[in-house]
Amino acid sequence: MVVHRGDGPAVQRQRAAGLAATYARHPERYGAGPPQPPALPDRVAISPPEDPP
Repeated sequence: MVVHRGDGPAVQRQRAAGLAATYARHPERYGAGPPQPPALPDRVAISPPEDPP
């Protein structure tokens, strides 16, 4: 629902801030470096149209 309303970038920034705060408190838990929120999808659909054959 977040992506449909256009709130995706704001929520992604909030997630990034939360992940950064967690990393700052416990960097030893993250061997691969600071975690990043997943990328937003290019397109979302409840019932995506089928690709033509």
